Amino acid sequence: MFEDKLSKLDNFKTQLSKFKVFDDEQLVKSIENYYHVRLTYTSNTIEGFNYTQQETHDLIFKGKVAESRTILETGAVRGHDSCFDYMMDLQTESYLDEQDILKFHKLLAGGLENQAIAGRYRDRFVKVGDYVFLPPDRVKGAMKNMFDLLDKSREKMHPVILAIRYHKDLLFIHPFMDGNGRVARLAMNTVMLQNNYLPIDIPPDKILQYQSSIAQSYRDSFVFYDFMLDSAIDTHEHMIYEIERQIDKYQMDNNFFKLAAGWVAFRASRVYPPR
Repeated sequence: MFEDKLSKLDNFKTQLSKFKVFDDEQLVKSIENYYHVRLTYTSNTIEGFNYTQQETHDLIFKGKVAESRTILETGAVRGHDSCFDYMMDLQTESYLDEQDILKFHKLLAGGLENQAIAGRYRDRFVKVGDYVFLPPDRVKGAMKNMFDLLDKSREKMHPVILAIRYHKDLLFIHPFMDGNGRVARLAMNTVMLQNNYLPIDIPPDKILQYQSSIAQSYRDSFVFYDFMLDSAIDTHEHMIYEIERQIDKYQMDNNFFKLAAGWVAFRASRVYPPR
């Protein structure tokens, strides 16, 4: 169904892996820091938090709290900050498990609402609009079934589809009172990294389209998969364009796009043992 888009992503991955001249640990760390800020900013913006990208950077790397922001918003940045570090640890693993999902949620502690208990499944009913999610006593079983199914499908399913499936299933189960979207995006991007793709970024100008695709996915998942694949393509396409543009101008020294090439090449060249 999505063969053309998946083939395009595989081609992008191959293109990015060719920039091996930039295989440098320091460069890898620099581009990692970029994604640290960017994914924290965009994921929290989706949830309605108001930290700007610059304010997010200053809090993560300088410890500077934005005076105009609430305690909850500051807690959301700090929580995703910790989650990003854990996600980078997990990139050396071959898969996600239930404890990883619970750990992500626990790390979000300072930015949770609705009486959510960090690191624990919900004990109450929840609904979004007219959609009522699973009763709380069925959540743990649903999570086990999700992991069993995706583990069995791992060898048959394209890695990007697998990543997006984690996102979709976690939203459908809605295992927590709050933080489900952030955890779902972290899970998705962990699987992307584990398979040497770039993480999927959803910029602020695409938030309404993203939310609409989720709403439609309760009836038909096609729109959601289509949107997420387009977002993944945008991420990779933009990166390749910028790298090639800078190479043509001989301006790869000490700029973001050199770091991007180094980070991608470094990840693509690594081989990880089974978990």
